[in-house]
Amino acid sequence: VVMKRQMVASIIATAFLSLFPGCMDENEEEKNDSLPDVNFHYLFEVMFQSQRAKIQCFLHYFERLAALSNGVEGEVTFRRVVVNKEELLSADQLAASEQALSAFVVPDEGVIEDAGSRVLQVDFANRYLGGGVLYTGNVQEEIRFSICPELVASMLFMECMDPNEAIIISGFEQYSRYQGYGGSLCYDGDCIDSSERDKQGNILTAICAIDAVPFTDTKGSYITQYEQIHYMRDINKAYAGFLQPYLDPDKVRAIASGNWGCGMFGGDAQLKALLQWISASAASCPALIYYKFDNELVKDLAEVADSIVKAKWTVGKLFQVVVK
Repeated sequence: VVMKRQMVASIIATAFLSLFPGCMDENEEEKNDSLPDVNFHYLFEVMFQSQRAKIQCFLHYFERLAALSNGVEGEVTFRRVVVNKEELLSADQLAASEQALSAFVVPDEGVIEDAGSRVLQVDFANRYLGGGVLYTGNVQEEIRFSICPELVASMLFMECMDPNEAIIISGFEQYSRYQGYGGSLCYDGDCIDSSERDKQGNILTAICAIDAVPFTDTKGSYITQYEQIHYMRDINKAYAGFLQPYLDPDKVRAIASGNWGCGMFGGDAQLKALLQWISASAASCPALIYYKFDNELVKDLAEVADSIVKAKWTVGKLFQVVVK
């Protein structure tokens, strides 16, 4: 779906005023349970610090639009990527793979949105796109949707993702800065987005929304992430997001990611880093840029990756060692 950014602004304004029908009526027969509620009414119900920060971001977005004499220019593209189930990676296929590993880069500091326009930036998504951005959610996906409000328009029509699906959104702009994370989230003023634009004026920033398997209940599910059914599911989920079949093969982007599924979803950051490296390599991405976010579990990740590269491991070798 390709939308003029002016149309996207109209969707967000309508949602802000909670005017979309059906979403608020739990008895509505036509309510689509595979779609999140895009109306903002729940966002206003509880005024935690992080709630105020998100509302400030959206209000600032409207202030910026109001200051434009000719409206906002350009388009936003929303794309669902589906990998046919028979084309998903298998454990046997990965174990036998002689494919070279993608480059692995670990910046000393920074966040995913710093990666720039020529990089596909990972959204640590909920299977319902946007997660709790319009509720009390206040972590990576919710923050990104708040500082880049045009992403919220996707919640109107992008249904929840299946395990073999990812969602790519491009052409959106960052309007606000932030500080903190989780409950400490604060609005930090205006952001002038310096992203590159094409000849038509479209912003070249793109995100890849992929949802990890959650391991957060109280029944010991954390340990189950080391079972093949779960790590293969996450490898294929990331593979769907990183594959980029719609791009010229000569222009496949590097991936900017981090501790995907390791916060509220309870994932093992060391495991998730290696699974994403396997997926990016299998998808023939030139590089995986991994932001550590001060996570102690991956403090030595750069050294580990460097040792693996120097040893000239293949995708198959890395996968075999992870499995072992």
